[in-house]
Amino acid sequence: MFQVGKPVSGINFYDRTDMKKEVLRYISSKQDFMIKAPRRYGKTSLIKEVLKDKEYIYIDIRKAYDISKLPDEIIQKAYEIAGISGIINKIQENVVKFLSNIKVQTKIDYKIIEASAEYITSKKEQNSCEDLVVALNTVEKIATSLNQTIIIVFDEFQDIKKFKCKSGDILDVLRGTLQHFEYVNTIFLGSIETIMTNIFENKKSPFFNYCRKLTLKEFDIDELSSELIKAFKSKNIDFENQDDFIKLLNLLNGHPANTMIVMQNLYFIVLENQKQTITKDDLQKSYENAYFEMLDLVEQYIIEIKDKKYYHKVLYSIANDLPINLSPQATHQIKKGLLDMGYIQKIEKGNYKIIDNFLEMYLLEQNKDRLTI
Repeated sequence: MFQVGKPVSGINFYDRTDMKKEVLRYISSKQDFMIKAPRRYGKTSLIKEVLKDKEYIYIDIRKAYDISKLPDEIIQKAYEIAGISGIINKIQENVVKFLSNIKVQTKIDYKIIEASAEYITSKKEQNSCEDLVVALNTVEKIATSLNQTIIIVFDEFQDIKKFKCKSGDILDVLRGTLQHFEYVNTIFLGSIETIMTNIFENKKSPFFNYCRKLTLKEFDIDELSSELIKAFKSKNIDFENQDDFIKLLNLLNGHPANTMIVMQNLYFIVLENQKQTITKDDLQKSYENAYFEMLDLVEQYIIEIKDKKYYHKVLYSIANDLPINLSPQATHQIKKGLLDMGYIQKIEKGNYKIIDNFLEMYLLEQNKDRLTI
């Protein structure tokens, strides 16, 4: 009933009602937009839920270790939307045969396919940013020929800066290309909020004021509790005390992924014991099971944090509300680093919170021996 570790949709998609409506409005009006939120907050799930009945191109920038791979991936997916699969391999195998066969089958302008064939066969020396422009322009041409909007989703877009262009800043190149499109709708997702803010809200950035900006927040506890209680009731499962359940959700601070892991553990406990009533002990056990299940990931976070001098000291102090015995300048720089790494959020001036409640629990002195609901 509860899926974790991958994007979810349909009956497994909880909360986000208002955000889903807003995203749908932007898509229906062909408005480019960005969504920023911490890691494991459900950005990809939200977009895939909204786009489940649409064709779109999905590009995960974080997984793209080499920018030279992106143009071919974009072109391939664009032609798949147009009903032509495996175009790059077919052109590379036998371009003459491919062009001859496709001429009588295609529903898009044949000249576009000819141009793509020429590009694919003549590409020798890689100029990745120019190739990326060619790929994006090909998507616009295909969409125009089909008289259909094609959506491109760039996930983990803040990582785009790792790619270098011979012809200048990659953000300049992308902005100069995308701003002229009429039939391509672009969605940018990012998990490092400070970098996404700098890309889309800094006046010196090429993407300043380019598109609408959204922030995906933690789960709304009131909305989520109602949906989850209904979900359990649909399986003839009730709560001995709903207040205890809501207390558990508040302990999780609305963190989407961690909440779903706890809910999955709770559901498994109920199934395993063939129960129809969830007790406080069941809630406690589900929380503990989920915490220890995620301990390897939390310890990976700790290793990454300890790799930088004084970062763990500062994060530990934030978790335990302790004074930070470093200079104000050093403290400011480390907090900025933790923000850029996606481990903390700024609540107000001088006030920060740890985003992942399991990481916070790991750092809390008073909760080393037992996790208590």
